[in-house]
Amino acid sequence: MLQNELDRNLLLDAVTNIIDKLDPGNSYDRGIIQKGMRLNRDGNVYNVKSEFGAIEANVMDEQEVFFACVDLDIPSASSCDCLCETYCEHMIAILFYCSSIMNASGSILEAWREKERLNNALAHVKKASTLLEKKDVQTIAPDDWYGYFEQRFIEVAGDNPHFVYQIFHSFYQKVIADKPKEKGLGDLYCLNAALFSVGKVLSSGLQQYSYAQYMMQQRLDELVSEIEAIPPTKDDLGKEHFHFLELTKEQVGQLLDADERYFSTLYTIYQLVWMDHLRNDTLIEEQIQFLQAELERGVHGDLLHYELAHLYFLQGNDQETLMQLEQLESFELDLLLMWVGFVAEEEQWERMTRWLTFCHHFFMDQMKQGAYMRSTLETYFLIYERYAHQVGVEGYEQSLQAFLPYSFDFYTDFLLDEKDFKGWAELYMVANRNPLLHTEVIKFVEKQQREVLIPLYHYYIEEQIQEKNRKSYKMAVRYLKKLRTIYKKEKKVDLWEQYTDRLTKTYSRLRALMEELRKGKIIV
Repeated sequence: MLQNELDRNLLLDAVTNIIDKLDPGNSYDRGIIQKGMRLNRDGNVYNVKSEFGAIEANVMDEQEVFFACVDLDIPSASSCDCLCETYCEHMIAILFYCSSIMNASGSILEAWREKERLNNALAHVKKASTLLEKKDVQTIAPDDWYGYFEQRFIEVAGDNPHFVYQIFHSFYQKVIADKPKEKGLGDLYCLNAALFSVGKVLSSGLQQYSYAQYMMQQRLDELVSEIEAIPPTKDDLGKEHFHFLELTKEQVGQLLDADERYFSTLYTIYQLVWMDHLRNDTLIEEQIQFLQAELERGVHGDLLHYELAHLYFLQGNDQETLMQLEQLESFELDLLLMWVGFVAEEEQWERMTRWLTFCHHFFMDQMKQGAYMRSTLETYFLIYERYAHQVGVEGYEQSLQAFLPYSFDFYTDFLLDEKDFKGWAELYMVANRNPLLHTEVIKFVEKQQREVLIPLYHYYIEEQIQEKNRKSYKMAVRYLKKLRTIYKKEKKVDLWEQYTDRLTKTYSRLRALMEELRKGKIIV
């Protein structure tokens, strides 16, 4: 049944993503929401099926049937026969249909109404943000930065909770415009301005709305990107300012426990800050001793083990890191990839190999338990692909094979890089995917080893013929022309003639096909 095939969270994420691209102030956008709701309510959505993270369906609209596909993983890749260049009422109707069978029928309207409230609020936010001008912070002591941030935030935000939707552009970017010029101190100032902004997003009180959660996650992602881009704190930071690292440590520790709904993002911030700014042997050891003392004192909770796992990792104690993870019932998979990326950047190849091996086995176990792994594995292979020649191509290929079909795109790229064109062609046929649509890749393979394309063309010519419509016959003829060229270049004209004779005898009753073959001068 469809409700068993759909991932509720993936569906709701797609809803919020699509609603975010629509404007309640635009009459066209308002119209497609209203019409999409009506089309679903009138029972005009049918033949609905879910496959490979996408929902396909037919939608009857004014006596005409449109075929639409909503891609839940990449909503912007959604399409419809109506040829609308953006989201259309038929896609919205499919979302209403699927939301209703997943007992989430109000999610679309809730997100739309929250977007309307947001638009109204942003009009006031834009006016308020103009009040925030540069102020000279050169004379403000680091201990007073948070007081300064709070003062400036109150001036522009007032009592408007929706201000956090624009906190990155209307507060953070402006408050750091005149950062301290002292070496190393300016970057710490920016880091703490970002941490302050994260805290304000989490304390806004808007989380009860699903669309608000989506918007807040976007703001957090912006701030994470900013934190990631801040240059690491160097050892030559003035000793008179070193104590401020303690304040940074306290701030990032408090954020980790701020809101469990955003824990994955907050832990990423925790990892980044400790890796880039607090990676000091003394600070790390002191924090480990403090956390261990908390455990001995009877304080329990996953947060302690999460923190200890990362700190032991920074010490290079991978065995203790894994022991801390074993204390958790489950943990965020992406934290492993953050560590793999770190050891890669440090060029610790032996250590990276151990972590990649651990990730391989752990991810396999998660897949067997039904976990959704697509995005995690994509990141895993992006890292592995980049450093495959440093840690061993053989292990990389074994992982690519083990994680099919998730690794399909990476594996085809790998086979092309290794010039294993026969393996590349076989992989496409086994996966029942059509490489002939990728013309640049086909041109490349044809120059290198064109004979491997022969079975591919045979396979997909047959597939097009089996569609039994004029459009597919035309495509089959296009493929036949390409195949004929390859046979001629390979000096196998006799095989080509045998093939076309057999083809015409087999499908002689398909008049439309025969017509297209004659038009294309495949037969006479």
